[in-house]
Amino acid sequence: MELNKVLLIGNLTRDPETRFLQSGSQVCKLGLASNRRWRGRDGNQGEETLFIDVDAWGKTAELCGQYLRKGSQILVEGRLKMDQYQTSSGENRTKYVIVADRVQFGARSEGSQGGGGPRQQSGGGGQSSGSGWGSSHDSSPNSSDSAPSHEETEDDLPF
Repeated sequence: MELNKVLLIGNLTRDPETRFLQSGSQVCKLGLASNRRWRGRDGNQGEETLFIDVDAWGKTAELCGQYLRKGSQILVEGRLKMDQYQTSSGENRTKYVIVADRVQFGARSEGSQGGGGPRQQSGGGGQSSGSGWGSSHDSSPNSSDSAPSHEETEDDLPF
């Protein structure tokens, strides 16, 4: 059994970057910061912030580019993808990106700019009432737009 599922809530670190590929597909690149706070056994509080890139496709990309801005809170559900690239100095690097299956916009906070965003659902899933979360948008990249899949080995998982 293989499972690659990510669910994160966080705030955008920059305005969305939307572009069209030669194939005509639309992609929106988002920067997400997700915080985790905890209290240790000694009573001291700790905090860490995870910064990760998110790629949304199709109609989701369009809506993210239209309604989200730096600081917007989102819930993203998707899968991890490993991107390999080479720096200008020739070093090989690897980073993980979330390919969004679904993006749910957070409630508009006081002082935020722009419209409140659409309030209807697209795809499956129901809208949460009173949760502070707005719309949910499904994203399904075309197979030609996706990064080449890597051959994965099956691990012996304890379940």
